[in-house]
Amino acid sequence: MEEKNENLNQETEPNAADCGQQAEAACEEPKAQDKKKDKKKHKDAELEKIKALLEKEQQQSADYLNTAQRLQAEFDNFRRRNQTLRADAYQDGKLDTLKELLPVLDNFERAMAAKADADAFFEGVEKIYKQLLETMTKMGVEEIPALGETFDPEKHHAVMQAEASEDYPAGTVCEVFQKGYRAGEKVLRYSMVKVAQ
Repeated sequence: MEEKNENLNQETEPNAADCGQQAEAACEEPKAQDKKKDKKKHKDAELEKIKALLEKEQQQSADYLNTAQRLQAEFDNFRRRNQTLRADAYQDGKLDTLKELLPVLDNFERAMAAKADADAFFEGVEKIYKQLLETMTKMGVEEIPALGETFDPEKHHAVMQAEASEDYPAGTVCEVFQKGYRAGEKVLRYSMVKVAQ
């Protein structure tokens, strides 16, 4: 019977090596679990960083879009204002020109209403012509010199040619059919001319 008890004791007594392995396994289990927890925490932290970065980028993108839309709206408003200002300036310029011409129109009406002789009528028309030229000069309009001048396609429009002579050498304007006018450097109407060849 003692033999049985010894066998039983041997079976029930834990082997020291087995205990050490079990203890190590038991110790390693929490370490593995700690590592898993650390990895999960690390992944969660990275995920939070990425989410925060994404949110920041989305906010910045929304800000850029808002700025672009606001600038587009401001530009559209500027363009509309500019078109309105240009139209108003053009209209004002037309009205200013017409105001300057009204006295000339008045004088034409007076001349036509007067039942005078032909000489008086001609004299009245001549005065009106001078008044119109003065008005145009005040507005910066001047006649383009043509007769006897060297032909210049920037100022003259040649419609005929003639033989050159002593008075009009080749390449000069020998006759003006219609006077040309300019305002500053801008040509309002080219002079229609005959050019000597």
